[in-house]
Amino acid sequence: MKIKKIILTTLILISFAKTSYSKVIEEQSIHKNFGEWNVYCQSDIMMDLSNCKIANKFYPNNSLLSFEPKGDYPNLLMIIPDIRPSSHILIKIDKNSLIKSSIIKESNFGYINLTDYQQNLIYKQMKRGDFLFLRFNVKELRKAVTIKIDLKDFKDALNYYKSKTS
Repeated sequence: MKIKKIILTTLILISFAKTSYSKVIEEQSIHKNFGEWNVYCQSDIMMDLSNCKIANKFYPNNSLLSFEPKGDYPNLLMIIPDIRPSSHILIKIDKNSLIKSSIIKESNFGYINLTDYQQNLIYKQMKRGDFLFLRFNVKELRKAVTIKIDLKDFKDALNYYKSKTS
Protein backbone atom coordinates (compact mmCIF):
# COMPACT_ATOMS: atom_id res chain seq x y z
CA MET A 1 0.00 0.00 0.00
CA LYS A 2 2.84 2.34 0.85
CA ILE A 3 4.44 1.73 -2.61
CA LYS A 4 1.15 2.59 -4.36
CA LYS A 5 0.98 5.85 -2.40
CA ILE A 6 4.59 6.76 -3.35
CA ILE A 7 3.96 5.99 -7.02
CA LEU A 8 0.71 7.97 -7.03
CA THR A 9 2.39 10.96 -5.33
CA THR A 10 5.27 10.81 -7.83
CA LEU A 11 2.87 10.72 -10.79
CA ILE A 12 0.94 13.70 -9.42
CA LEU A 13 4.16 15.69 -8.90
CA ILE A 14 5.35 14.84 -12.40
CA SER A 15 2.04 15.95 -13.92
CA PHE A 16 2.29 19.35 -12.18
CA ALA A 17 5.97 19.82 -12.90
CA LYS A 18 6.90 22.14 -15.74
CA THR A 19 7.64 20.12 -18.85
CA SER A 20 11.06 20.72 -20.42
CA TYR A 21 12.58 19.18 -23.50
CA SER A 22 16.14 18.95 -24.75
CA LYS A 23 17.08 21.25 -27.55
CA VAL A 24 17.79 19.70 -30.93
CA ILE A 25 20.60 21.60 -32.67
CA GLU A 26 21.57 21.55 -36.29
CA GLU A 27 25.00 22.16 -37.70
CA GLN A 28 25.60 25.88 -37.82
CA SER A 29 26.22 27.42 -41.24
CA ILE A 30 28.39 30.51 -41.44
CA HIS A 31 29.12 32.61 -44.51
CA LYS A 32 31.55 35.53 -44.30
CA ASN A 33 32.44 37.79 -47.20
CA PHE A 34 35.93 39.19 -47.84
CA GLY A 35 35.61 41.27 -51.00
CA GLU A 36 35.82 38.84 -53.93
CA TRP A 37 36.42 35.91 -51.55
CA ASN A 38 33.95 34.07 -49.31
CA VAL A 39 34.40 31.66 -46.43
CA TYR A 40 31.69 29.03 -45.97
CA CYS A 41 31.68 26.97 -42.75
CA GLN A 42 29.61 24.16 -41.28
CA SER A 43 30.20 23.98 -37.53
CA ASP A 44 29.56 21.00 -35.30
CA ILE A 45 29.01 22.54 -31.85
CA MET A 46 29.20 19.22 -29.99
CA MET A 47 32.56 18.21 -31.48
CA ASP A 48 33.84 21.80 -31.59
CA LEU A 49 34.83 21.35 -35.24
CA SER A 50 34.32 23.50 -38.31
CA ASN A 51 34.58 22.37 -41.89
CA CYS A 52 35.27 25.46 -44.00
CA LYS A 53 36.06 26.38 -47.58
CA ILE A 54 37.39 29.57 -49.13
CA ALA A 55 35.80 30.32 -52.50
CA ASN A 56 35.73 32.87 -55.28
CA LYS A 57 33.14 32.92 -58.08
CA PHE A 58 35.22 34.68 -60.72
CA TYR A 59 33.33 34.24 -64.00
CA PRO A 60 29.67 33.72 -65.04
CA ASN A 61 27.97 30.32 -65.04
CA ASN A 62 29.30 29.28 -61.61
CA SER A 63 33.01 29.36 -62.38
CA LEU A 64 34.63 28.66 -59.04
CA LEU A 65 38.02 28.64 -57.36
CA SER A 66 37.85 26.95 -53.95
CA PHE A 67 40.37 26.04 -51.23
CA GLU A 68 40.09 23.81 -48.21
CA PRO A 69 43.61 24.00 -46.74
CA LYS A 70 44.62 21.13 -44.47
CA GLY A 71 48.15 21.73 -43.21
CA ASP A 72 50.29 22.58 -46.21
CA TYR A 73 47.97 20.82 -48.66
CA PRO A 74 45.54 23.34 -50.20
CA ASN A 75 42.92 20.97 -51.71
CA LEU A 76 42.30 23.38 -54.58
CA LEU A 77 39.21 22.95 -56.75
CA MET A 78 38.72 24.94 -59.94
CA ILE A 79 35.70 24.64 -62.19
CA ILE A 80 34.97 26.70 -65.31
CA PRO A 81 31.84 25.28 -67.00
CA ASP A 82 32.24 27.49 -70.10
CA ILE A 83 35.89 26.59 -70.78
CA ARG A 84 36.55 25.27 -74.25
CA PRO A 85 37.31 21.51 -74.25
CA SER A 86 40.73 20.53 -75.58
CA SER A 87 42.19 23.75 -74.20
CA HIS A 88 43.87 24.52 -70.88
CA ILE A 89 44.03 27.28 -68.30
CA LEU A 90 47.05 29.47 -67.66
CA ILE A 91 47.63 30.63 -64.09
CA LYS A 92 50.06 33.28 -62.93
CA ILE A 93 50.55 34.97 -59.58
CA ASP A 94 52.31 38.35 -59.86
CA LYS A 95 55.64 37.90 -61.71
CA ASN A 96 56.01 34.18 -60.89
CA SER A 97 56.31 31.51 -63.57
CA LEU A 98 53.29 30.55 -65.64
CA ILE A 99 51.39 27.44 -64.52
CA LYS A 100 49.56 25.46 -67.21
CA SER A 101 46.79 22.95 -66.45
CA SER A 102 46.23 19.62 -68.14
CA ILE A 103 44.09 19.60 -71.28
CA ILE A 104 40.39 20.06 -70.46
CA LYS A 105 38.27 17.06 -71.44
CA GLU A 106 34.68 17.42 -72.64
CA SER A 107 33.59 14.84 -70.05
CA ASN A 108 35.03 16.84 -67.10
CA PHE A 109 32.31 19.55 -67.26
CA GLY A 110 34.85 22.32 -66.72
CA TYR A 111 36.88 20.70 -63.93
CA ILE A 112 40.48 21.96 -64.11
CA ASN A 113 42.95 19.20 -63.36
CA LEU A 114 46.04 20.42 -61.53
CA THR A 115 48.77 18.24 -60.05
CA ASP A 116 49.43 18.26 -56.31
CA TYR A 117 52.67 20.12 -57.02
CA GLN A 118 50.81 22.80 -59.01
CA GLN A 119 48.15 23.15 -56.30
CA ASN A 120 50.79 23.61 -53.60
CA LEU A 121 52.74 26.09 -55.74
CA ILE A 122 49.63 28.16 -56.48
CA TYR A 123 48.61 28.18 -52.82
CA LYS A 124 52.07 29.23 -51.57
CA GLN A 125 52.31 31.99 -54.18
CA MET A 126 48.80 33.24 -53.42
CA LYS A 127 49.62 33.59 -49.71
CA ARG A 128 52.52 35.94 -50.62
CA GLY A 129 51.21 37.52 -53.82
CA ASP A 130 49.11 40.52 -54.77
CA PHE A 131 47.19 39.33 -57.83
CA LEU A 132 46.11 36.03 -59.37
CA PHE A 133 45.69 35.95 -63.15
CA LEU A 134 43.69 33.27 -64.98
CA ARG A 135 43.56 32.96 -68.77
CA PHE A 136 41.35 30.49 -70.59
CA ASN A 137 39.34 30.03 -73.77
CA VAL A 138 35.56 30.18 -73.53
CA LYS A 139 33.41 27.93 -75.73
CA GLU A 140 31.52 30.77 -77.41
CA LEU A 141 34.36 33.29 -77.82
CA ARG A 142 37.20 33.32 -80.33
CA LYS A 143 39.73 34.87 -77.97
CA ALA A 144 40.97 34.03 -74.49
CA VAL A 145 39.49 35.61 -71.37
CA THR A 146 41.86 36.97 -68.71
CA ILE A 147 40.67 37.32 -65.11
CA LYS A 148 42.53 39.35 -62.46
CA ILE A 149 41.76 38.52 -58.82
CA ASP A 150 42.96 40.60 -55.86
CA LEU A 151 44.74 38.45 -53.26
CA LYS A 152 44.55 40.92 -50.35
CA ASP A 153 41.01 39.71 -49.67
CA PHE A 154 42.19 36.10 -50.03
CA LYS A 155 44.70 36.61 -47.21
CA ASP A 156 41.96 38.07 -44.99
CA ALA A 157 39.69 35.13 -45.83
CA LEU A 158 42.53 32.69 -45.11
CA ASN A 159 43.15 34.25 -41.68
CA TYR A 160 39.45 33.94 -40.87
CA TYR A 161 39.44 30.35 -42.17
CA LYS A 162 42.37 29.49 -39.87
CA SER A 163 40.61 31.05 -36.87
CA LYS A 164 37.52 28.89 -37.49
CA THR A 165 39.33 25.61 -38.16
CA SER A 166 42.15 25.64 -35.60
